[in-house]
Amino acid sequence: MSWSSAGEKYKNNAKQQVASVTGCSMEVAERVLQHTQGDITSAINEYYDHPERYPEPRPKTPPKPKVNEGEILNLFKRYSNSDQTNIEPDGLERLLDESKVDPENIGVLIFAWKAKAEHPAEFSKDEFVLACKETGIDTLNAFGQKVPTLISFIQTPAAFRDFYRWSFKYYLTEERARKLSNETACILFGIVMKGRTPFYDQIIQFLTEKKDEVKTVSIDAWNMLLDFGEQIQPDLSNYDIPGKTDHWPVMIDDFVDWIKSKQ
Repeated sequence: MSWSSAGEKYKNNAKQQVASVTGCSMEVAERVLQHTQGDITSAINEYYDHPERYPEPRPKTPPKPKVNEGEILNLFKRYSNSDQTNIEPDGLERLLDESKVDPENIGVLIFAWKAKAEHPAEFSKDEFVLACKETGIDTLNAFGQKVPTLISFIQTPAAFRDFYRWSFKYYLTEERARKLSNETACILFGIVMKGRTPFYDQIIQFLTEKKDEVKTVSIDAWNMLLDFGEQIQPDLSNYDIPGKTDHWPVMIDDFVDWIKSKQ
């Protein structure tokens, strides 16, 4: 079977599976599937082996706020390491402390997302400058005032989904890793999903109680947690509808069983 001759139902299901596992957009999933002639497993491996071939399309964005790049560089130097190449965890801690920004504020993570940062709690000079330009920050005072308001950047469903999927990859500490530890996933979910799903407290409690059984969270389960939170009614009445909502990974099936055991 070739991708061009595949039916629309197969194409849609294939794109959803590739996007869910890899965290890529539906548009990118289709491009990868075209390359592998519709083979889902090959498409997933192709994406992980050659991510540089499949960049995400750039969304249309409003004009960036005006900033003083010299001031941004001064801010970077103030908190960077001795070589002035990176802001490392201790430097970021000082920046947050002196700007009076709570380290657990989601705005800190959004700032890293706008920086396209590759390593948790660290910023290269280019990453830091990029985030500051994107968010209109060029002084310590501006950092303290604006970072807590950056939630405005993830108000649309598309922007939040991109941010949510990026956050998982951001916290992967090993190259080509595809799973987060239970503890890290629990902390991250607590930051990014607060106020966004009626299952918020239950998911955190489930991960905490089942830490010896659910030792890791895969990228597939992470992405599907978002779908679950957006699609499923609080009473679980639409959880297992054949052909529509019966496609959940094992971890989420276990979560639902756990909820029912508490009732």
